[in-house]
Amino acid sequence: MKVNEVSQHSCGAMIEPEVMLPCGCVVPIITKACSMGRSPGVKMLITEGKVFDKPVKVLRDTGCSTVVIRRSLVPDNCLRDDTVLCGLIDGTVRRNPVARITVDTPFLKGVVKATCMLNPMHDLIAGNVPEADEFTWSCKGHSTEVAEVTEVSSEHLEKSVGSDDTVVETQAVVTRSQAKKDNKVKPLRVMISIDKQLDPGEFSHLQREDVTLKNWFEKAESEVTENAERETRFEVKDTLLWRIREDQKRQVKQLAVPLGLRDNVMRLGHDFITSGHQGIKKTYDRITTEFYWPGIHADVQRYCHSCDICQRTTPKGRVSKVPLGRMPIIERPFKRVAVDLIGPIAPVTEHGNRYILTMVDYATHYPEATALKSIEAETVAEALVTMFTRAGIPEEILSDQGSQFLSGVMKEVSRMLSIGQLHTTVYHPMCKGLVKRFNGTLKAMLRRMCTERPKDWDRYLPALLFAYREVPQESLQFSPFELLYGRTVCGPMSILKV
Repeated sequence: MKVNEVSQHSCGAMIEPEVMLPCGCVVPIITKACSMGRSPGVKMLITEGKVFDKPVKVLRDTGCSTVVIRRSLVPDNCLRDDTVLCGLIDGTVRRNPVARITVDTPFLKGVVKATCMLNPMHDLIAGNVPEADEFTWSCKGHSTEVAEVTEVSSEHLEKSVGSDDTVVETQAVVTRSQAKKDNKVKPLRVMISIDKQLDPGEFSHLQREDVTLKNWFEKAESEVTENAERETRFEVKDTLLWRIREDQKRQVKQLAVPLGLRDNVMRLGHDFITSGHQGIKKTYDRITTEFYWPGIHADVQRYCHSCDICQRTTPKGRVSKVPLGRMPIIERPFKRVAVDLIGPIAPVTEHGNRYILTMVDYATHYPEATALKSIEAETVAEALVTMFTRAGIPEEILSDQGSQFLSGVMKEVSRMLSIGQLHTTVYHPMCKGLVKRFNGTLKAMLRRMCTERPKDWDRYLPALLFAYREVPQESLQFSPFELLYGRTVCGPMSILKV
């Protein structure tokens, strides 16, 4: 067989990602780096180089253990007498000639042995041959499809191709990102290390400067025990203050921690990877084996309760609820009011209104509502001032945290009118349940009254507000009209009676 002749053998059944030869030998297929196609989105480390002083495109394939050259770039006098067998991606095994070429690239320089292929993806593919420059292994930011190519003993294919042939065997395709995912062990997320490195002299100085430890220093000097039964005493040894507690079982010697270092000790005793975010008692017991300070139990309790990870992972059924507090009773009308916005409402009215600004008095449950075209801060502030001119300026106004109520315009209006602004907790509408319940009632009344003429809903607002103000409230047993004006308002029933 001529050296420049490429023979093609059928590989038989495909066993992904390998091919089986007629002799029964299994040869992994070569990757797309040496074939015509190119996978979309694949970034490869490609640079310029020279082969026989001719400029070529060079691909650095970090998973290949040989060099591949385009056949048209190799003179016939550079071909050798041996050949190489390669398993291709199309399921065939092809015989390719081998040549000695002169290259000058960032990866390879000098004379190297290369496999000649008719249509590789690039002119020159540089694998991990001994001549390759080691710096290419540190290149980052590139993802290449690679094939690990190794020379195999020819006796495996002796029955089908002859004993004088060299066979190139390739393994499965492994991308660089996959290799990192499979082989690289990700470090565990642990607590940030405590960087304070204090010598005994600095630590002793901090103890002396801490006013909370002053009483302990006095006890250590006077040798007065804290508790005669538990035999707790204090002593200064090597300029450091120690708390020594003795019982029938053992003696515990605890270092007194100054104020500025207590958070670090609690963080190490609770948040560290070997602490495991345990409860108050175990965290306290862990710390007090070596350290102590005045009020340590209360500090550890507050630290554990304020731990963000513990709060997010504790079962909800075991979290105690905060006791309900008493809401202040508002006795004077329009001392405190709650405001809210409804909308956008569809359809838009003929006047262009699509929002409703509502206000309810806490003392009398007297409601006010105004249709608005927009809910910009200036529009809302002007509408509120108009409501105040009809019922009086309140002392406090409760609203949610909408941008209209938190704006600088609203703050300036509140400052000029001496109104105190109160805001609800985010995503907690129950705080202003009075106005929220009125909004639901008002929307239901509008929906029923505007069935035939939905675009006139803003014209129904005054009449529906009158209907709400006229009837007694279940919680107060009086109507808002009576509580605000001190008299019964003449309504449709009174007119009918007369």
